Amino acid sequence: MSVQAVSLAEKIKQDVCRRLFGKPVVQNNFRGEVVEQIVARALDESWRHCSEGWWAWDFERKYGEKIRIQVKQTAALQSWDLDPEYEKIERKTGAYFRVAKTGSYYPVEGTSPIKLRWEAAPARHSEIYLFAAHEIDDVSANHFDPGQWKFYLVEADELGERNSISIVEIKSRSEALEFAQLKDAVNSLADKLKRKPRPSTSTPPSPPATS
Repeated sequence: MSVQAVSLAEKIKQDVCRRLFGKPVVQNNFRGEVVEQIVARALDESWRHCSEGWWAWDFERKYGEKIRIQVKQTAALQSWDLDPEYEKIERKTGAYFRVAKTGSYYPVEGTSPIKLRWEAAPARHSEIYLFAAHEIDDVSANHFDPGQWKFYLVEADELGERNSISIVEIKSRSEALEFAQLKDAVNSLADKLKRKPRPSTSTPPSPPATS
């Protein structure tokens, strides 16, 4: 590849990064990447960030029994709220998070390159749900600032058979955590879950290969 082509590719990458992440308020369908990176900065080296591709969870504990984390996020201020061409939408209800049981792909242990298997039985694929809420709705809002987020931890078993849960109910179940508190709180909950008896599950057969 020519130097000119590499230079153009790098400029395009910079353009995309600037357009999607160059403002303090991030578009909602990309904001999850920001929040996951904030969480990654908060956690210690015993956790692996693994949300790329088909993974059904965002973080997993590297050592001992697997404990997995699913990150969900919401923000009061949307990117278009600051655009003078758009009328700001007054939101009359709090945020809801989808927490329904689903099928998903799982990595096959010990395979390299990693192979994936499909587990069709509806389930929650993480033991911990980490809900992040950014509730500043004025021009001081900065989605990249960890100090502007509040974090809430909920055990997956507490979600029951519901398909969604509101931020209001989450706040009634879980103490709000600051960024600096997140590492210790996550590790403490993970240690508790590691000691908690968990039902065994059978692995459904892999689907037939398709061409």
